[in-house]
Amino acid sequence: MRGLRNREIKVFLVDDNRLFTEGLSVLLARRKNFKIVGMATRGKEALEKIEKTKPDLVIMDVVLPDTSGINLTGEIISRWPQIRVVVLSIYDDPEFQKAALEKGAFAYLVKGGSINHLIETLNQAFIN
Repeated sequence: MRGLRNREIKVFLVDDNRLFTEGLSVLLARRKNFKIVGMATRGKEALEKIEKTKPDLVIMDVVLPDTSGINLTGEIISRWPQIRVVVLSIYDDPEFQKAALEKGAFAYLVKGGSINHLIETLNQAFIN
């Protein structure tokens, strides 16, 4: 099923900044092929909700109150290998990027980039 551009992409957001998450949710929901299926501010909460919502993609922050988003990425990929994770962080750090990709993230993007670049990356993650 992956790769069908007209199929709705179910997205789950993990970030402890609720204003950012809600804003991103609104921006993505304006695109006809994205559906936000859930949000979480903590790692444990994210795992519980991902189990229930079965998203296609997870957008993950690096720093969360109860865990590292990088480690959480690895756990998500381990439990649900069909889910793609795109890390979206304020930290433009090559070590964080390397660690996230080693844990199985599809991509590591820095907050502050364009919404179009994010959309393009999410579509590529879904297609691949």
